Amino acid sequence: MENEFDTNWKARLILQRCLLEMITPNIRGIACCIKNRVLHIFCVFEGVISERDIENYDEVETLAISHYPDGYFIRTEAISMHVGEKRYCKPEFEWVYLRQE
Repeated sequence: MENEFDTNWKARLILQRCLLEMITPNIRGIACCIKNRVLHIFCVFEGVISERDIENYDEVETLAISHYPDGYFIRTEAISMHVGEKRYCKPEFEWVYLRQE
């Protein structure tokens, strides 16, 4: 059985792989954590979140969940922040992508 460290490490690597070719210029950062068989993904966008952004985000969710056995789920949250506003994520989350600013 995997411990919490191994589970979170694996989740970060899976999400980074799923993000390949999905990062658009308006993504400021993406963070994740896994708790109780739920992969939580938090994405910080710059400006308006477009329909295309939502489609890309949905595809990342699908790719990520395909790496887990039945009984795992994904919960996502996306917010919009302007450049100059400090990026943040919840304390238990780890950044998997940060845009240079």
